[in-house]
Amino acid sequence: MASFSERVRELRQENSWSQPQLAERLGLTKQSISLWERGIKKPEPETFEKMCELFGVTAEYLMGTSDERVLPTDEDINAARWRAEEDDELLALNLSKFCRLSPNSRRIVMAALNEAFRVDRENGVLEAEGEYKVTVRTTWLDKPPYGYGNYKSKQED
Repeated sequence: MASFSERVRELRQENSWSQPQLAERLGLTKQSISLWERGIKKPEPETFEKMCELFGVTAEYLMGTSDERVLPTDEDINAARWRAEEDDELLALNLSKFCRLSPNSRRIVMAALNEAFRVDRENGVLEAEGEYKVTVRTTWLDKPPYGYGNYKSKQED
């Protein structure tokens, strides 16, 4: 990926702006732009934000840490949120089904899941580990013979 200095030069040239023209748009001097493009200095945070808006790119793109130039639209974000909610509902439904299976059927499902995980890990296509947080609530401990349903208080004796 490109460095910050390379991205500034690239974006300035894409817009057919000279260094003085970019400096004027940012309220700075030509020397500031020159120092950035030579990799000697970087802009102040406020100027950096202004540059992102001016060029219409993400901060990560301008810094050279990503090749994604534009931020997702609200429509993209909402679509992703809806997909995630549908995924959550499907996961909850499937976990509910899993809990109702016999021990033998659970072993079959777990073996298939472990094999799929192994294959995806080897192929490098697993989602990042920190992307998901799952909370599971169960009532099996609340039911006899394990839970409170099997407990008699001393007052009942």
